[in-house]
Amino acid sequence: MMDDDRMLRESLQVKPLSAAALSRIRAVTESEWRANLVERRPRRWLPYAAAAILLALMSAGGLFLAGVGREDLGEPAARESAEATPSASPARWASSTGAYACSSASASSAARARNAAAASVG
Repeated sequence: MMDDDRMLRESLQVKPLSAAALSRIRAVTESEWRANLVERRPRRWLPYAAAAILLALMSAGGLFLAGVGREDLGEPAARESAEATPSASPARWASSTGAYACSSASASSAARARNAAAASVG
């Protein structure tokens, strides 16, 4: 048993490298490191990209602020298309032109307005 322990310790003992072996390892490591070293160039496009992004955000913000408070952005286009084709739906045409503007109107006055709008179209 003692003999096995001594043999195991001797086998597992680390033997230091010689100075020549260390210098060879350092030389090979340094040459590999220099071969794989990539020189970093400054990123010249970064300020231009930041300026373009800032300009795009400012433009989008300006367009958004220009539209604030204007709920009728699509209404003129819808009204033009409804006026251009009144025969497709007289009731829609009448409502888009304001024939049903009075919300307190009774059903009979709404029917009269609808009939008047349909008569003026046809």
